[in-house]
Amino acid sequence: MFDGTPIQILTQASFYVSCIALGAGAFFFFIEKDKVHPRYRLALLLSTMIAGIACVMYWFMSDKYIPGKTFPTELRYIDWVITTPLMLIKFAVLLNFRDRSGIIARLVIWDFLMIVTGFLGETMGFQLGGFQTRWVMFVIGCGGWLGVLTYLYTGIRKQANLEDVETRRAIILLTKFVTFGWLIYPIGYVVRAVQPEYGDVCQFVYNVGDAINKVGFGVVVYAAGLAALNTAKTKVESEAETQPTPIAD
Repeated sequence: MFDGTPIQILTQASFYVSCIALGAGAFFFFIEKDKVHPRYRLALLLSTMIAGIACVMYWFMSDKYIPGKTFPTELRYIDWVITTPLMLIKFAVLLNFRDRSGIIARLVIWDFLMIVTGFLGETMGFQLGGFQTRWVMFVIGCGGWLGVLTYLYTGIRKQANLEDVETRRAIILLTKFVTFGWLIYPIGYVVRAVQPEYGDVCQFVYNVGDAINKVGFGVVVYAAGLAALNTAKTKVESEAETQPTPIAD
């Protein structure tokens, strides 16, 4: 089943491990969605969709990967063009859709720009005009990612300051995922463009990064939902204790 160099074998295995991790994450989020505070349930259902879609795509990618020869780049970008906008829409869900400035729409537009130009650069860069075209697409794609980060830090984080403490913490953590977790993708793009022989290493990093980012997004929401539910319960119990005891006739 597995053959090739050690890194190629590890990369082959990582496709299956990531598929299982994403599937397990989707199942967990789905069965736990009713055990968190009601305002977090839709966000957790969205996490189920993200992990579930990625799980299916990884199942197909594992069959397309041929060590050292063929990489499932097209399937990977199909995954990203569906799941990354959903990950950003989750910010709107956590903010209870109070987005009067249209920030979420702009986030999704910047995200599509990032994914589409990345896809063109990796799959058609040389056909469209050579090595230079690949780098033009890379610069445009990075511009899309910076656009996403700009709106996250100037818009979403600003709106989050008006929310409860659990939501603020969740949005801060999710912003860090987009900032640092997504950093592996432009790095992988550069490595594949400059040193194609490291393509298998990039696939391994992509696989691990996808599993961590997508399952991690859901875990953050799940933890925030549990914390919000516990806070609400504590508040109700505290109010009940402060109620005056009725005097019997």
